[in-house]
Order: sequence, then C-alpha cells, then structure tokens
Amino acid sequence: MLRSRIVDPETNKDCGPNQAGELLLSGPNIMLGYHNRPEATAETLVKDEKGDIWLKTGDIGHVDEQGAHFITDRYADSLSFVAQLAAHFTYTEMKAEGTD
Repeated sequence: MLRSRIVDPETNKDCGPNQAGELLLSGPNIMLGYHNRPEATAETLVKDEKGDIWLKTGDIGHVDEQGAHFITDRYADSLSFVAQLAAHFTYTEMKAEGTD
C-alpha cells in the first residue's frame, strides 16, 4: 500500500489540512536508493521516528479535510521554500480575484 504525507521540508514535520508542504511517499514500490550514490540517496530518502522510509518527491501540495491531495508546485533547490509558498499563494489569490 502506498502511503503519503505532506511535510514542512525544513523540519519533516507533518503539515495540517490545507497547509502546503512537500509530498513524501512510502510503500513497497518505493526505490531502495540510487546505485552507488549514497549522498543522493540520503537527500532523497528520509527515515521517520518509526523507522519507515519516505521518498521526498520534490512536489509541493496539500491535503484537504477529506483527504484529497492537491499538487500545486514543484520544490526547486534554487529557490527557498518560503519564497515558493509566497509566490504560490499570491498567484492563487490573483487567480481567485480575477474569476467569478
């Protein structure tokens, strides 16, 4: 079974409903790591407090109160996460104001 979490990429703490964060996935179909690239593996796979391994997808999204997932952006190493969130919400607000 594939499991998902939305976490703050700085702390890996779970986000609440409708809070944007990075999508993590865990399950038997997730890779074990990069071949002969332990540094890349360590950056991509994280272990939680229970010992479960999670794949950092690099996608920004949120989960609503009903559990529906929304992917809204891509986390880029060249920009800070806070700047991306600010840009996302500014775009969303502008889009909402321009539509009836």
